[in-house]
Amino acid sequence: RYRLEQFLFSVNLLFILTLVITAIMVFLFIRQHVLIRREFETQAELMHTRQLRRESEEKYRNIFESVSDFLFFHDLEGNFIETNFAFKKEYGIDEEQLTYPNLRDMVPERYKSQVDDYLERIKKNGKDEGLLNVVTKDGSELIIEYRNLLIYDSTGKPAGIQGSGRDITERIRA
Repeated sequence: RYRLEQFLFSVNLLFILTLVITAIMVFLFIRQHVLIRREFETQAELMHTRQLRRESEEKYRNIFESVSDFLFFHDLEGNFIETNFAFKKEYGIDEEQLTYPNLRDMVPERYKSQVDDYLERIKKNGKDEGLLNVVTKDGSELIIEYRNLLIYDSTGKPAGIQGSGRDITERIRA
């Protein structure tokens, strides 16, 4: 009888251990499933966010390229870094051209000092607007009305100048 009780106790203990191990395994399986599902949802959200960003970038790139005003970004020394199609067309910049001109190269000799004044004003005030005489690749002299803004990097340092310009030559000369 004592052996039978020990045997039954051992069987019950093994049964309880089996139940505990099974419960732990079920818990771990459910936990793994939840983690995999969260990872999948996170990846899906990330892919969706990336797609929205691409669409937004494409939309604004299309606006940037199709607007008739001159849109540009230049560094603090006046070296153009990026321009839109209207700017490239007016100044004869080839799409494959690796380097862009400096603002000083586009201004008639008699107005070159205005470039340094402009760069100082925008560094001091964070923005600038006004009129600037420029010469196109074909030698035509234009009067450009511009509005520009100093852009800062993630550390708060000035990174460059973003701006827009419009040819108002006809309006001024009329």
